[in-house]
Amino acid sequence: MVKKKAKNSRSKARGLYVLVALILFNILLILDIWLTLIGAIIALIAGAFAVIVSGLATLIVSLIYTVGAPSAWISQYISFGGVSPVAGIFISIALICFGALWMIGNYYIVKYFYRLSVWYGKLNVDVFREYGR
Repeated sequence: MVKKKAKNSRSKARGLYVLVALILFNILLILDIWLTLIGAIIALIAGAFAVIVSGLATLIVSLIYTVGAPSAWISQYISFGGVSPVAGIFISIALICFGALWMIGNYYIVKYFYRLSVWYGKLNVDVFREYGR
């Protein structure tokens, strides 16, 4: 009966050591990398959104100029710098398409990052179950 109790207390101590080691390892080495990647993913999504919004803004301004409102109130604030407003329409379409493709790429980045995070969490649980007994 005493041997069984000693084995059980050793098992609990070993489980506690494994838990503390996993927590320290994850906080010191993995958490900063993970948060950095989260920040980079957020920046990529914001960049793609900004490209789409700039394409939409260029399309609106190009359409206003093309319809025949260069003498309107907007002409005093916006200049195309020698580029035809019709060319601005095609440039805006290119910007919108590029932003959409960028968003599609971001979707796959987020998808695989999520899978990697879930895999790493399961790995930690498996390590604790295996060595924490």
